[in-house]
Amino acid sequence: MRVAGSSMTPVLRHNDLIFTYKRKKINVNKIVVVNVRKLGFIVKRVHSVFRDCVRLKGDNPRLASSICDADIPLTFIAGTVFLSIRTKTISFYGHDIIVSIKFFLV
Repeated sequence: MRVAGSSMTPVLRHNDLIFTYKRKKINVNKIVVVNVRKLGFIVKRVHSVFRDCVRLKGDNPRLASSICDADIPLTFIAGTVFLSIRTKTISFYGHDIIVSIKFFLV
């Protein structure tokens, strides 16, 4: 999955590639991908965990998100991020090529 936006900067940046895995237990401070019907896939950090829902937050203090004020059911969590790959787009003979720059275990 590719990150869109800058709400998770500086940990994740726009166009970073992320990989997730499904786990039964969700821990505070882990970065997760949630599937919200009207918004699609969202990447945020777990702020708190309740019995059957979580509260999320973004890492970038300059950006707010309405999803961060809501209780998100655990069933909406598509996975926990374990790897991100920082990428950069370069032009090569008129073609845009995505190049990996750094790998991060999250």
